Amino acid sequence: MIEAIVILGKGIEPGGMVPNLVRHELDYAIRLYGQQPIQAVICSGQYWGLAVNPSHATEASVMCQYLQPHLPAAVQLIAEDQSKDTIGNLLYTKALLDEQPWRHILILASVDHLPRIQYIAEHVFGHDYALSYHGHQHSYTVRQYLHLVRYERLAWWYARWFFYRLAHHPDTPWQQYHFMYHPNLRQRVVRRMIRRPVYPV
Repeated sequence: MIEAIVILGKGIEPGGMVPNLVRHELDYAIRLYGQQPIQAVICSGQYWGLAVNPSHATEASVMCQYLQPHLPAAVQLIAEDQSKDTIGNLLYTKALLDEQPWRHILILASVDHLPRIQYIAEHVFGHDYALSYHGHQHSYTVRQYLHLVRYERLAWWYARWFFYRLAHHPDTPWQQYHFMYHPNLRQRVVRRMIRRPVYPV
């Protein structure tokens, strides 16, 4: 029995709108509540590490606003609004969940990101949580797909390096490694790769 749903942010469209690739996950959460009594939905994300965010709205707040009219007050909507990438999404979300009784968690994301998300989640949540996953298959142009492949390759490399580093330096706070070495903040190659946003349909 799923107790809580985690939805990872993927940017904000102009005007503070939820992008299509996130709307599918939000709509799925709404449908799932009609099938079983979900106790909480955690929307995770401040804004992407390199995104320009003039509206000062966070991904988490925009997602919660989308969900609020469709879910009863009995369902807790929790905004995790500190993270700027997938690893941060899950680390900050776990910190919130550790304060709650829910241990059966469903993570929603696009199919293309699920293998990496599952790898990160297993390292972050460990054996204390029963995790399940659901992914939506998006449509891409050839250019968008090639962009995704390049970015996922780099993101996979960083995720493996990050948890290897933590395993060998367990006394160092994870934030120190993350903010010092995250590719979005440190490597110009990533800035070139993501100069133009990609919006799957």
